[in-house]
Amino acid sequence: MQDWLLLQVIVKLTYLELFAPSLGLGSCWAGIFEHCIAIEDSPLLKSFNIPKDKKVVGAVMVGYSKYSYNRLVDRNPLDATFIE
Repeated sequence: MQDWLLLQVIVKLTYLELFAPSLGLGSCWAGIFEHCIAIEDSPLLKSFNIPKDKKVVGAVMVGYSKYSYNRLVDRNPLDATFIE
């Protein structure tokens, strides 16, 4: 696969991940799925009805979150020195 095509997939899945919360959905990259399905003759290909001439190059899980948070978790202040 050409590098620019893979980059396009990554960008589009990133937009999906950023847009999901606006619909009340959670999302998570499914990197282990990508690795498992890349194995030649992977049983996942048959389970998900993916033709052998096709290739999975990205996967994101999307669904309703079990937990919701009303605010961000408190963080320690940043200890950084800025040099001009």
